[in-house]
Amino acid sequence: DELNHYLNIDTDATIDSPIVWWTSQDARKTYPNLSHMAISYLTIPPTSVAVKRLFSKGQILISHLRNGLSAASIHALLCLNNWSVLGFIKDKDVLAVTQ
Repeated sequence: DELNHYLNIDTDATIDSPIVWWTSQDARKTYPNLSHMAISYLTIPPTSVAVKRLFSKGQILISHLRNGLSAASIHALLCLNNWSVLGFIKDKDVLAVTQ
């Protein structure tokens, strides 16, 4: 599988930017799903305005949720949502790790 293959390769110390590496033709061809996940994770907007806009598209009011969520938690939720929509993760997998 892609993840195991990726975890077993030697890293290239000459790569300065993870985004540049994951968007390369070679990475996208070798790891089509993993590269898509990495790009979506690495390119989530850091501003709260963009986060509010993204959550409001899903009819979730971030201001009500924000009180208890850290920036890292919001980032993780955005990734999970995107990966779920793309079919990279399944509801049963999310439920399994929360129990």
